[in-house]
Amino acid sequence: MQASDWIALFKKMPDEYQELMMLVTNTGVELAVQQFLRLDDTQLLLRGRLGGTTDANRIFLVPYDYLSFVYFVRPISNAKLTAVFGELIEHVVAPKDYEAEAVEEQPTPQIDIADLPQIDVASLQPQARPAAAPAAPATAPRSVAASLRERLLRARGGPRP
Repeated sequence: MQASDWIALFKKMPDEYQELMMLVTNTGVELAVQQFLRLDDTQLLLRGRLGGTTDANRIFLVPYDYLSFVYFVRPISNAKLTAVFGELIEHVVAPKDYEAEAVEEQPTPQIDIADLPQIDVASLQPQARPAAAPAAPATAPRSVAASLRERLLRARGGPRP
């Protein structure tokens, strides 16, 4: 796309859609748009954040030549898309309308504590463990040299400690 195409697209975009947009550069860097600040002839000035970060309100100056594509991070209804992109998508077969199939939010059921089953707290206590076998008497740690000397003597048939 040429710079004039990007400018025409961004000017058509309603303000409430700006925060739903991600711009992707030729190098794959994603920019989450918060607000377009300025649309110049060769570059775009925007407030946003890098994709995958939470560092919001950063200012980016992006040349239009570096933009690869734009996408929305949430579904948008066909009616809203047609209002914005009318002539671009008028001949496209419309997929299912996401807003039409929005699930009605069910109220959270209220739970009465008296209806919950009673739990025997004693059954939750840790059980006594069987007594462990007495540990072998601790021997003093030997040096590496002493261990090697002992192995050498055993190999030669010498005395064993």
